[in-house]
Amino acid sequence: MKEGKLVSANPNMANDGDQRNWHSDKFDQRYYEFILEFDNGDKGVASSKNEGTYTYSAGSELSYNIKDTSEGKYLPKISGVKKKEGGNFGGGGGGSSYNDPSNNLRMAMSTAQESAVIAFKAFMPNVKEVEDINNMSDFFYAWVSDHGKIIDRDTLSKRWYALDKAVKCIEFKEMKVDTSDKILDVAEKFLSAVMKINHEK
Repeated sequence: MKEGKLVSANPNMANDGDQRNWHSDKFDQRYYEFILEFDNGDKGVASSKNEGTYTYSAGSELSYNIKDTSEGKYLPKISGVKKKEGGNFGGGGGGSSYNDPSNNLRMAMSTAQESAVIAFKAFMPNVKEVEDINNMSDFFYAWVSDHGKIIDRDTLSKRWYALDKAVKCIEFKEMKVDTSDKILDVAEKFLSAVMKINHEK
């Protein structure tokens, strides 16, 4: 078993726009696929009885099994996911990598890459060079991390979640989110709405 803090859990969407799912004849139950990312860099596909929203939310400390049977062709399979016993990570063994600056920036780049792939799929589905996608990834990463200056996980996560939501607005045609600059304009608005929230004690 491995352990990690869940960073994101997004529905694994098929080309037709539906969430990938499968039916278990053994349990007569339909399961829905999610792409999970952990603070230790692990990323893979897990299944849940819940459609749309994964069983555990971001920030949950989990234990799980991860296995790659495709030699890198597809995302590894994640199974046996459950809450970690004993509470927080840390202590012996070097502690958690949750707020490690290098790991935080890698997660920021990973989100930027995923957003760039979604954007290219909408704007330029016939793209032939991965370098073109990487260039847009760099553009998004520069916004998320303020050119690598922001290294705190909590601050970064607010920005990469704003970018993730903004790029998903491409499908709302009337919003006309049809360039990378407009994606960041929308991301700024999502981020601004989040930052206005202030709990007064």
